[in-house]
Amino acid sequence: MASQEQQLQPPPQQPDDVLVINKQLWIASARGNHDQAALALDQRADIDWRNVNDFNRTPLYMAAAHGHESIVRLLLDHRASANAADKDNLMPLHLAARNGHESIVRLLLDRRADVHATEKDNRTPLHHASLDVHESIVRLLLDQRACINAVTTMNDTPLHIAARKGHESIVRVLLERGADTTIESVRRLSCEGGGRRQGSQSLTVA
Repeated sequence: MASQEQQLQPPPQQPDDVLVINKQLWIASARGNHDQAALALDQRADIDWRNVNDFNRTPLYMAAAHGHESIVRLLLDHRASANAADKDNLMPLHLAARNGHESIVRLLLDRRADVHATEKDNRTPLHHASLDVHESIVRLLLDQRACINAVTTMNDTPLHIAARKGHESIVRVLLERGADTTIESVRRLSCEGGGRRQGSQSLTVA
């Protein structure tokens, strides 16, 4: 006869049950539903489950990309990997930096996210922050010793990207922090003189 302790133990989960719970965590993380995410974790969802139907992205990736700070914190508190990458090697820090979620960038860095992480095109979180006018995030990444002259597969530095996009405030910050203006990209783009030159286009930063 089973002991009382054995009778109180939940039955072992079946493969279909595990998949449902893992999906529940992933969807809740993407939608910002904190209660559902916490419930899935209580039911032993895989914290780093990768959705094979969505580029192998994890719950933390989705929460960071969509700016759901409370869920990012919840997942990290449950030891989610801050550096889990999708099939293109994009990590939560790349997406948080690109989408302007400063508090999440700060939280990820505090939990040892790799400030130098590169995705398939060799872009770092600093490259992604430079794609838009996320000046505070650019400064934060540089304060964490992000490589200011990191180059992509096209030999683009963050300065090239900010100049090409016309983000003068980002260009100023990068130049103030010592970005190398002599590096030339595959697109024949040079930032010498603190500006952009590509054909007849130019961006000069005084």
